[in-house]
Amino acid sequence: MRLGWEAGSRSVRLSRLAGGAAVYHHSGVQPEFPQGCRSVITMYDLSALENPEWHTEETTAFASAEADLIRAGSSVMAISNWTGRKVKDYFGLPEDRLYSAGGA
Repeated sequence: MRLGWEAGSRSVRLSRLAGGAAVYHHSGVQPEFPQGCRSVITMYDLSALENPEWHTEETTAFASAEADLIRAGSSVMAISNWTGRKVKDYFGLPEDRLYSAGGA
């Protein structure tokens, strides 16, 4: 049996499926993304990172995976200007990696 083959080949398979896409929008449950794509995640809030005691273990694990993606270079689409400012402050994210659905 080829244990681990799926995880080990995920980014290659995604690259084939994406067909040269420039941007891949995903979440912390999909840590791999197509090679050559810009990674973008949507951030709703930082509550599970700032106050993990308020959340389930699954929620904090998901938030941690998203944080890992951001630290590894993913850009962020924040759902509001307020969330965008929080993300920028929390991660020290440069302006060119932060977008807000709420505008500038």
